[in-house]
Amino acid sequence: MAVVSVWAVARPSAQVFAPVGLGRLIFNVLHFGYHVRHLGRYEDVDSAGNVVSLLVVVVLAALLLAPTRGSRETGP
Repeated sequence: MAVVSVWAVARPSAQVFAPVGLGRLIFNVLHFGYHVRHLGRYEDVDSAGNVVSLLVVVVLAALLLAPTRGSRETGP
């Protein structure tokens, strides 16, 4: 995942961001789900910190899938 992410940063384009964003989104949603199911071992503050920080990376991954300004292709 790290190699693909670095590659996306090195060659930024909508065609690269979409598949990388999808991969990161799938991973982060599954990672979030795992940690939410195991919050019982943490204190309340730690649980809240886990949920917030993991949700932030889910949102950031989802933003990679969002179309950017000027990314629409015009017809011939």
